[in-house]
Amino acid sequence: MEAVAGAVADEVTTQTRPAPLGPLAQLRAVEALGPESVLQLRRGIRCRITRRGGELQLRLLDRTIELAVSAENAVKAVLTGEPLTAASLPGLDADEQLALARRLLREGVLVPA
Repeated sequence: MEAVAGAVADEVTTQTRPAPLGPLAQLRAVEALGPESVLQLRRGIRCRITRRGGELQLRLLDRTIELAVSAENAVKAVLTGEPLTAASLPGLDADEQLALARRLLREGVLVPA
């Protein structure tokens, strides 16, 4: 059953495209990011969380982002699609919150709200 669900999720993911990104705007957002910067999940992006060994994987259409398992609750908060701030990411200390938000901005998962 899990294999079928994974195959269906992969198929749906390949049939949709996320909203376009402005690379310079993303770079500026990464550089200006602070604890209270409001971010949101990129419209139309399809992500799945999986665990492999001791790592958390965020699977996107074209790549897999490997993260620490400790970021799982924060990544789940991101995937709700609700606007959030780095400081509101659960389960991480302040430095980890900013590092995760920066990484997800660079990867095009998050965008400025």
